[in-house]
Amino acid sequence: MSKVLLIGPAGCGKTHELLDFFGKALSSAVDPLAEDLFFVVPSAEHTERVVSLLIQRGLKGFFHKRVTTLSRLAEDIFRVTDIPVASSLTRTMIVRDLIRENAWDYFSEVFEQPGFLGLMAQFITELKESCILPEVFRERMNALKGFEPAYVSKYEALADFYEQYEARLKTQGLRDSQDALRIFRERKRGLVLFPEGKGTCLPKFKSIWIDGFFDFSNLQLEYLRELSAITENITITLTKEEGHGHQEAFESVNRTQQDLEKLGFKVQPMKVHSYRTKKPALLFLQKNIFKGTAGFPGGGQAPFPEGKGASPLQDIVMLEAIGTEGEIELIARQIHKLYAIGNYRYSDFAVLFRQIRHYAPVIASVFARYGIPAEIHERDRLKFSSWIAVAASLLSVFRNDWQREDVFTFLKSGYVRRLLSDEVKDDEWIAMLEQSSFREGVMGTREAWLADWKCGDEMGLADFNKKKTETFTALAELEGRFRVAKTAEEYVRLFKRAVYDTFGILEISDRYTSFTRRDAACVKRFEALLDEIRSCFLKSGAPEISFESFSDHFLGLVELDVYSLHERDKNRVQVYDVSLARQKEYKVVFVAGLLEKVFPMQVREDPLLSDWERKLMNGGMEHVLAECLPRQNIERFFFYVAVTRAKERLYLSCPHLDFEGKESLPSFYLEEVKDLFGGNIPVIRQDLSRPFPAIEEAITRRELEAAVVGAFRNPTSPSSIPLPLSKWGEDKSEGDFSEALAELFKDPQSREHFLLALKPVEAKILDEKILTGGYFEMSETSPTRLETYAKCPFRYFADKVLKLKDPGEDIRVMQKGSILHHVLQQYFDPPPEDGSVQSLVADHGKNDPKETLEEFIRREMEEGLKQHPMLWAEPYQEALDRRELFEMLLGFLNYETERLKNSSFRPCYVEHSFGDLGESNSPALEIESEEKKRIKLRGRVDRIDVDAEKKHAVVIDYKRSATFKSTNLELGTALQLPLYLLAVQKHLGLTPLGAEIYSIRDHKRSGFYCEGIAQAFEKEFSSRAQLPDEVFQKVLGRAVVFVQKFMKEIASSEIPVRPRDCETFCPYDTVCRIEKWKLPIILEEIKEEDRKSGM
Repeated sequence: MSKVLLIGPAGCGKTHELLDFFGKALSSAVDPLAEDLFFVVPSAEHTERVVSLLIQRGLKGFFHKRVTTLSRLAEDIFRVTDIPVASSLTRTMIVRDLIRENAWDYFSEVFEQPGFLGLMAQFITELKESCILPEVFRERMNALKGFEPAYVSKYEALADFYEQYEARLKTQGLRDSQDALRIFRERKRGLVLFPEGKGTCLPKFKSIWIDGFFDFSNLQLEYLRELSAITENITITLTKEEGHGHQEAFESVNRTQQDLEKLGFKVQPMKVHSYRTKKPALLFLQKNIFKGTAGFPGGGQAPFPEGKGASPLQDIVMLEAIGTEGEIELIARQIHKLYAIGNYRYSDFAVLFRQIRHYAPVIASVFARYGIPAEIHERDRLKFSSWIAVAASLLSVFRNDWQREDVFTFLKSGYVRRLLSDEVKDDEWIAMLEQSSFREGVMGTREAWLADWKCGDEMGLADFNKKKTETFTALAELEGRFRVAKTAEEYVRLFKRAVYDTFGILEISDRYTSFTRRDAACVKRFEALLDEIRSCFLKSGAPEISFESFSDHFLGLVELDVYSLHERDKNRVQVYDVSLARQKEYKVVFVAGLLEKVFPMQVREDPLLSDWERKLMNGGMEHVLAECLPRQNIERFFFYVAVTRAKERLYLSCPHLDFEGKESLPSFYLEEVKDLFGGNIPVIRQDLSRPFPAIEEAITRRELEAAVVGAFRNPTSPSSIPLPLSKWGEDKSEGDFSEALAELFKDPQSREHFLLALKPVEAKILDEKILTGGYFEMSETSPTRLETYAKCPFRYFADKVLKLKDPGEDIRVMQKGSILHHVLQQYFDPPPEDGSVQSLVADHGKNDPKETLEEFIRREMEEGLKQHPMLWAEPYQEALDRRELFEMLLGFLNYETERLKNSSFRPCYVEHSFGDLGESNSPALEIESEEKKRIKLRGRVDRIDVDAEKKHAVVIDYKRSATFKSTNLELGTALQLPLYLLAVQKHLGLTPLGAEIYSIRDHKRSGFYCEGIAQAFEKEFSSRAQLPDEVFQKVLGRAVVFVQKFMKEIASSEIPVRPRDCETFCPYDTVCRIEKWKLPIILEEIKEEDRKSGM
């Protein structure tokens, strides 16, 4: 018997040599159907690659099944056909049921956390891959109890969990795929009888070739032990660079080599020659990466070879981007340029990541924009599928007692085509139904949705309730059928009928697009999940199951299941995790995402058993449980694998900002590469100051349009104002610009884009229903409404006219604000007759003189909640909101009471209203418009403090945490406080001293004050916020002018896209078309217009 271990560096021909042996053996085989020759690779992904290479070699014969994985070969050899293998879904359900059924104290606070179920399932897999039996694990856990008494409950829970898992498998007549060898050996030793007609005889093999591995688990080593005994010739390859300085990068490979040598394998070094690349820089990088200075004579810098072709300028390039999207754009641009040369196919390119994960949607979007076909070898989580989400939401409606979020996730989905028999779903009515549910305060329960509501919007209350009842009756009837079902078969049948027929969710487009292919794949997984659930409950032997059990199984499987899509056309850029790139080679390779903690990944200790605990339990064991932290060096090996996949060009890329927009540290691997070449590696950087490509860099027509517009708007002159074409910058090629401009003007669409980009954005209301609907006619308005228009007319239009904002988005925030105002009103109103603070403090508990401030706040909070009820989806939200309100009020009232003791002012008016606000204290504030019409303003002043002589007034506006910005007075975006001062002056006869915003959370006052009056009260008012008397009066007068201006524009239906204050987190940013880079220019234009008009 021959057991050979072929060891050599990347690209030395190990795979091709094995393929030669395999091909010759197949061609010379007497019986072409005899299964005695196998080519073994790490995964099914690799089998496709090997089969493709064999077909390219022109190999004839039946060899597809002979190219296999090690686990599949073991399953075929150690046949345990009488005990079926538990699928991954079944294993997951068993783990989930065990966690729910057992009240393990140690895991009581985390067992419902996302990821815990997967963590426990993975731990079972690790134990079995390590060949650690439940009884051995129990023994080791009992031993650990003596070393770590504090974790006795954890060790007991883990041992109990493993034992119960095995017992549950046996009860259901199942096994794990890792159990095949153990069961076979038990039967061979006579511990368990073989099934009738089966024996201990194993097949004999002539030759097995194993390629693409760098380490083996304990279980895989046991497979190799058995295979060595029944195979005449077995050959295994390992990738390894010889010489000093590589020990850390190949630590795992060295350990694997030692394990195989113990099994009797003899090392046969490969000739150190690269068949993959002839590029000097790539060869030099391969041989010297991670050697550092220790790997070279004298400890000096690596001697990069001199001479022609030795420069890395064409072979290795680094890409530095601002963010992750910019990084993918740089990669796409390089691919596009190289492909345009004509020497490359798309399949000659590969983009490698340590883990694709969050990059997948970015790659799909950016590559599509550049017209680059790509195949992303990444399995997607089923729960993120839109199609499966709506199917799952149907069960969630009934499982979670008709929660509003579940109800509208289902109703609003575009996949739901019908709600009432064959009637097409009315999306506008669904939107109206959702708005009404917020006003009605419906959060859940079937009864609340079926009951008559008090609001019906435009269609009339009776018609609204009738249609609502019909809609929800269809859902209620479906729930009724689910509730009376008893078996898994009945549940599956009802569920499929609802999805496929009743609601038309299966009506997938027949167009061949990535979306329809994805939906079709999800439908297959949907069917597979239901088959799995049916099979699971049949094996359990339970005569009846509840709807809750069925829905929990389905929703749990959706949470964990994954699926993948494979493209028919192979001429695509291949995008891989680096672990899948072994055995592969490409002309051009991009190694992306080179950030610390990304590539290399940060290896962490196992959260269930730390490395210290593993080291303790491993003592004296034949098969040990691997420690985690030593695996960090595998990251170096993976980088070696990544950079050695390139045949002609290698690009190394990193973004400065990660997916969260946080600045990140580039991978130290980049520094190692730079040091090898003395920093002589070209770098292509994304220019943050130029968010558009240069004309000569433009690839797509969209980029060319952006380049021309950018060049026109940003000439070499520092001025931001576009110059005439004749004065275009000297350092740019006027010829390129003229040619590009001429090319764009040939295309009508590009010409339109170009002209639109150069002229100001205009927003004209053309809908007659809006123009004539009275939306811009107001008999009375408020300062707050005018401020909204002043800050951004488009936001005013979206909010006040179109009412686009989600009614439930700020409802809790608004209600909390109302409760705060209620408690503060009860504390300060009515003011004590003698005006003293002592009377104020004593009066807050007027219902009970002995009532403390804490008791007063709690009592008034409850009263406030009755007047302004809040709806919470979860109990913890209620607890958090109550605590926040209480602590905020207690801190503020204690602080304010102490402050008022030393103040010359006292609260005199609380929640003082003027205008049409129900029981108003004063009439509306009237301002004469330019057309001599009366503009009526209404409002409610939170608090007005007055001095002892009752001459001067300070207006106070409560905010939870906001501060006042004096610059907003000049812009006209702070109208509320000046207008309140004018109302106080007119209706109360008080002299305005100033106005301020009072932060309840921070106890800070910020505003503006009249200097001449404020100085009389010493240091009560910030000197920095005091304005000279004439400036103070000008502020009040300018507020009147702004009111006239804005009301005139509103009455004329003017909605200019020219914000004075564009908010960073605007709820309408998805529909607003303002270009952010224009905001400073627009603001300067507005200021100049205001100055010219005398404001």
